[in-house]
Parts: sequence; C-alpha cells; structure tokens
Amino acid sequence: MEALKVLDTDVFIDHFRGLVVATAYIQSLVQRATTDVTVMELDKGAMNREQLTTIERFLVRHHVTRLPVAAATSQRAVALPTPMGF
Repeated sequence: MEALKVLDTDVFIDHFRGLVVATAYIQSLVQRATTDVTVMELDKGAMNREQLTTIERFLVRHHVTRLPVAAATSQRAVALPTPMGF
C-alpha cells in the first residue's frame, strides 16, 4: 500500500495555476493529505467566493485527508534543524 503523501500549499497553488506537472502529481497519488494550516493558507489566498468554492470542491473530490496540527507537532517541527544546519 502506498504511504500517505502530505501535500503542501505550493503544490496546490501550482495546480490551481494550471501547472500540468502539479496536477499530474496530485492525481498520481493513491492517498492524499494536507494539514489544516495548508487549507487555511489556500482559503485565505482565494481572491473571491468562486476560488474558495473551487478549492473546497477539489479537496473533497480528490479525497484529500485534512490533518490537524497539534501544538506539540508544531513545536517539534520548529526545533528540527534546517538543511543548512543552523
């Protein structure tokens, strides 16, 4: 079984801007997820009600699981070293 893939905001933005490779990537996944933070970012970035509806429908139609972000998880993520090592 394929591992759950957690998609970040930039992948969705690329899809909604019509970048075919982003759309193909999302559609190639068997299990898709994103965090509540990403959904909030997408919602806040919507320019109008139509875009907001498009985002919401896309997440439902493509069975994107929404993962909550707990305080402990956020704190652990902040504490991780950066790729640059600082």
